[in-house]
Amino acid sequence: MKVLDTYLRYGINTELASRLINLNLSISSIKTLPSKDLISIYGLDANEVHYLKNLLIRQPIPNDVLNELLENNNYVCCVCKGVKSDGYVIHHINSYSITQDNSYSNLAVLCPADHDLAHREGIGLTSKLTQKQIIQAKTKWEKDVKKHNSIKACINGIYSHIEYCNIERIFDLCIQTHSCIPKVELTDYLIENEILLPSGFVNDIKLNKDYPNRVISPLNFFAGGGAAFLREYYFQLFQSVLNNKEIVDLDSLLNKTALTKNNIIGTMCIYIGGIYGTTPKIPLTIDSSPVKMYIRRKPFYVTWIIDPRLMTSNTAIIRIGGHNIHFICGTIRSIDTIIIKGEKFIHYDIRPYIMGAPSIHFNRRPNISYRNDMVDLLSFFDDEDYNILKTT
Repeated sequence: MKVLDTYLRYGINTELASRLINLNLSISSIKTLPSKDLISIYGLDANEVHYLKNLLIRQPIPNDVLNELLENNNYVCCVCKGVKSDGYVIHHINSYSITQDNSYSNLAVLCPADHDLAHREGIGLTSKLTQKQIIQAKTKWEKDVKKHNSIKACINGIYSHIEYCNIERIFDLCIQTHSCIPKVELTDYLIENEILLPSGFVNDIKLNKDYPNRVISPLNFFAGGGAAFLREYYFQLFQSVLNNKEIVDLDSLLNKTALTKNNIIGTMCIYIGGIYGTTPKIPLTIDSSPVKMYIRRKPFYVTWIIDPRLMTSNTAIIRIGGHNIHFICGTIRSIDTIIIKGEKFIHYDIRPYIMGAPSIHFNRRPNISYRNDMVDLLSFFDDEDYNILKTT
């Protein structure tokens, strides 16, 4: 990748750069060799040679700027998202010949086709990419990439810490998916240390005897007793379910198109972002009441009901309150309408399975009932908004 980056720093597209690498043509060779030799010996055409000679007059883009730009755009064109081509070129939004500006804000990753559109002159806006359009596309795409990477990181087990595990439901998911409790990376270690039974279920009798407070909070006990490993074990079990079941970004379901396209009740989803909640009374008791966590995004109101006894630490319990950043995975149980302070919302009730702090920032109802309620739910949108959604 380092060799390719050398060419990209001068604005050479990946397709041509790959050819130059195969021809063993270095940057210094292209600079020093006569144009006629590049054409006759290396088989480049006159237009390519002229293009390369002009580019190599430039100061190269700094490596750190190039790497940051490519990573933030996932090595994909920010306009077409890779639909037109896997190849890409680093484009100067404000022409380099005028600005000599290699700063991050003046650069965008474009495919060769969109790069050509950006450089068209004297053509109507419908067939030309303007600077404003490229900046808007770059801003939106980088935000989408960051969000995608955050979700991917959480699902792959890259997170700050686990705050909540719905133990019973995770075991239920495993039985539904695997017909048993599957063996995961921590299984043998936890069985060897008598934290798990050979069946994969937790050795509650022993742990409750060793840590009596665990009867109230089965995940919030002395870490030396295996609590940290046990939390990770539940997450690994949940990952085993995700290997066989799709999980989608909740944000993609909070729109009219999602409501009308499919019955999304039963969909497993993940949300990353700020979630409101109320701190439960501490200390917890066996009778501690569930607490509600929610987001409100008009016209949607999404709730997760959390059993505080299944939180993994006192810090996690405190973090329920206020407005904190979490990732939370669950299944949509029902969709209906709800009145909050005289205002009507579409309410998504989601059963939570796992909740934690991300390291990267950013009762079911039958189908017939869902479809009957659809007419009422669609009243939250006007036809113009829906038409826009359908065409994007």
